[in-house]
Amino acid sequence: MKINKILFFILNFLILSPNLFAISLDGTTNIVYKKTHYTFDNSDTATGFVQLDSGFSIPQSSQVTFKIYNPIRNGIDLHTTGTLTLNNDFILDSTVSLSSSGFINGNNNAIILNDDLTIPTNKNLEIVSDTIINGNGHNLILDNWAQILVDGGVTLTLKNMTIKNVVNSIANPPIKLINQYSKLALDEVTFALNDEFAFPNGQLYIHNDVIFTGSSKFSYRSVLPSYITPHACMYFDIGTTFEYYPGCNKNDLIVLYDNSSSIFLNGCTLQTTHTGIKLTKGRLFFDNKVTLSSAANTVLDSITLIDSKSIGDYVYSAEWSPDQHYISIGAQGEASGQLQFYSFYNDTLTSVTSKQYDTLASMLLSTDFSPNEKYLAIGGRRSAEGNKEFQIYSFYNDTISTYTIQSKDEGYWTASARWSPDGHNIALGNYGGADIELYGFENEVLTTYTSRNFGDRIESLDWKPDEKYIAFGGRIPTDASELHIYLFNNNTMSDAPAFKKDYGTNSSFLYAIKWNPEGNYFAIGGYHPHSGLELQIYSLINDTLSTYTSKNYGTRIQSVSWSPDGQHLAIGGRNAGDELQIYSFKDNQLSATPVISQSWGYEIYSVAWSPDGNYLAVGGNQPDSGKEFEIYKVNYRFDTTTPTLSNAIRFGNSSKGSSYNLNTYVLGGATIEIDGLVWCDDA
Repeated sequence: MKINKILFFILNFLILSPNLFAISLDGTTNIVYKKTHYTFDNSDTATGFVQLDSGFSIPQSSQVTFKIYNPIRNGIDLHTTGTLTLNNDFILDSTVSLSSSGFINGNNNAIILNDDLTIPTNKNLEIVSDTIINGNGHNLILDNWAQILVDGGVTLTLKNMTIKNVVNSIANPPIKLINQYSKLALDEVTFALNDEFAFPNGQLYIHNDVIFTGSSKFSYRSVLPSYITPHACMYFDIGTTFEYYPGCNKNDLIVLYDNSSSIFLNGCTLQTTHTGIKLTKGRLFFDNKVTLSSAANTVLDSITLIDSKSIGDYVYSAEWSPDQHYISIGAQGEASGQLQFYSFYNDTLTSVTSKQYDTLASMLLSTDFSPNEKYLAIGGRRSAEGNKEFQIYSFYNDTISTYTIQSKDEGYWTASARWSPDGHNIALGNYGGADIELYGFENEVLTTYTSRNFGDRIESLDWKPDEKYIAFGGRIPTDASELHIYLFNNNTMSDAPAFKKDYGTNSSFLYAIKWNPEGNYFAIGGYHPHSGLELQIYSLINDTLSTYTSKNYGTRIQSVSWSPDGQHLAIGGRNAGDELQIYSFKDNQLSATPVISQSWGYEIYSVAWSPDGNYLAVGGNQPDSGKEFEIYKVNYRFDTTTPTLSNAIRFGNSSKGSSYNLNTYVLGGATIEIDGLVWCDDA
């Protein structure tokens, strides 16, 4: 009898304690009412008339599906990697607050605000399927360094709201499209930001009135076209700047869809760079004092050393996080750990943490942040076969996890591990075992997709920005092709390379590959003992591969890196002095000589532009100074040369006829100040 009473008590305790073992909430026949904060379990659902009066939590790496009709109240906690999936519109009460990062799977449904909503400091919401956020006239506020991330292939629509922020940056914009396939639609939205809003990826769609106000700059840097739809207006208010600064040489990426589409410049600045800008169709309005300028601050003038660190014997990899707040370093011979991790704020490097990759004899050759900044992939050479050369760490709450969430034995070493631009795949270049490995990565699970043999070993690889191709380079001991380019489509890599090229003779090594931001050129570098043409640039346009240009460097190139605007190419390696070189690539022409050429020490293994283009991270071997890692500030000056007509600010396109004229209106009292060249190109 006593035992039965105990069992009865335990059973009732479990039934009445939903936060201990959460179950799905079904309010389709009876209203479900939860007064206390509710914790879901993985794959739970909430359906029908469910009232969560004190908010809810979704645990890490869990997914919960909502199809409820009552507004959510109070706190929502997605625990950084929890996913909120919507099967109908999701209404937020005026009391709702967010406490963490997380994923939103909107399924083309709307999140509806009934008051202001704040994304907390250093947190982000990642939108993983088409989602609408309807502000109902309220504010969407991003606290310090907070972000909304939009996955590849996803459209985020923001409607009827004012967007405000506290602090962001060029590399850490308040709304960030992860790759070229991401889209942002704006409908009756006002941006009242405190600082620059850079738009480096994807496409933008303007509906109705979209207003930029305050003292901020909107910098259009994408290589893809964006559209001002019929009867829509892109309005720049007094004190703002509209900067057209794409990572390519196209001047026509802002498309006014028809004659009812408008751009309104009110007491602001229209600033272009080396490309100029071409506006056709539609209407352009000027009010108050408007400045039209093509004298951009884009000429590289010098570089200045701002910090350096002693890391170990060698630094093989130095990579920026996408938000530019952190740098991961792969080294050899560092007792505290071959993986070093630094923060970077206000031109200052600060050590955050380090991790041991293996024994002091091991080499950490590659580090790479995922595009959403939540993971770090690393690869190298460990002390014995059978070890896990390839590893993935999680990066939650600005902290590298104490354990690897995934690891694989890749043979003797992994020289290069690189995330795809959308963050859903990882390509590896190995020595020993399968030279090429391709993995999928979803919900912290690695899935083996394919493997290919290269010939001897891979030294470098890079994804084309649109993910159509992956380029691999390395060493083949026979007189064969050191460069292989594979097609990639729908998580599948072609059985054989679409293109193969010889880099040099059988004693050549191809150490470095990098696509430019537009993805129509890529640079390669390595050891080329006979011809001396260590730097080579190829074009890949309309699926046709062509040798574009080449340059002598010195002994060997170990690293190449394009600036985010595609106008400069940095090179590092071993040379008889001047190991660090930067070439200009304006108008797709490589300068005859480097615009910057500087002695570094002995050998550079890694050089990387920061996401905003204002810094260079350089790592290698400096036996004299012992400073194996350095950060340089890149200094620019204004380009005061008069642009050609093709690179001017152009209104209209006479080559296409009168339907491509731009109707221009100068309102009463307006003045226009011109700095550069403006051409009215009407038919």
